[in-house]
Amino acid sequence: EAGGGGGGGVGVRLWEGGVVLAMFLERARAEAAAAAATAAAASSFAPPAILRAEALEALPECARNLAGKCVLELGSGTGVAGLAAALLGARVTVTDTAAISAPGGTLAGNAARNAAAILEAGGSARVRALDWGGAPSGGCARLVHELDCGDEGGQGAGGGGEGDGGSGYGLLLGSDLVFHSKTVRPLGRAVRALLGDPVGAVDVVILRKILLLAHTSRSAELDAELRSVWAGEFGLHLRQIPLSAHHPLHRAPRVQLLIVSMRS
Repeated sequence: EAGGGGGGGVGVRLWEGGVVLAMFLERARAEAAAAAATAAAASSFAPPAILRAEALEALPECARNLAGKCVLELGSGTGVAGLAAALLGARVTVTDTAAISAPGGTLAGNAARNAAAILEAGGSARVRALDWGGAPSGGCARLVHELDCGDEGGQGAGGGGEGDGGSGYGLLLGSDLVFHSKTVRPLGRAVRALLGDPVGAVDVVILRKILLLAHTSRSAELDAELRSVWAGEFGLHLRQIPLSAHHPLHRAPRVQLLIVSMRS
């Protein structure tokens, strides 16, 4: 359940990309449950078409089962994708600018409205201020490190539980974050800092950390710039999830689901 709209500007609109990402996560969860049930029953029949494992197979291992995982959503807006992850059992920190993440705002309100359902699902959700666009170089990673995944203080919904410890966010989420050219480099810089450097890393969590990004295509030129700048300047690898793996009832050709990771 998510509220949106009103006079809060683009940050609190219910954008299509967030819904597509949320429902993709739901499809992957359903596929995982079907696969587990089939294996347990040693059944030979194929699951229904909606449960074919395309979504599950498109995801790295770290994003296949969100239960108990520490997840960070950037530029949450209404929080639809992050709260969906919390409803799948993840421990989620939804973030946005100080104005959007303020107590009494849309983001905090949506977290509160879903608190009971999130608790029942075994997840948790909390609201924090994190302005990736305004953070200096390296500042975004420092700010996230201060958002300890195990810290349950402040605004939130749901319970605590065991996590990855420290600031160990294993999965980042984002949707509709790139509207124009001037956001490409600041977001790329923040993502690069948050994903870390796999070269010589000894922390396996860093090695497998990814960003699931729902990117709405607004122009071929902007799409090309996003891929070129992120690869060339920040060493990021972008892999597109096939449209056929999106939720069959919540997909749009112009919304791309991208898996973003550090290039090895």
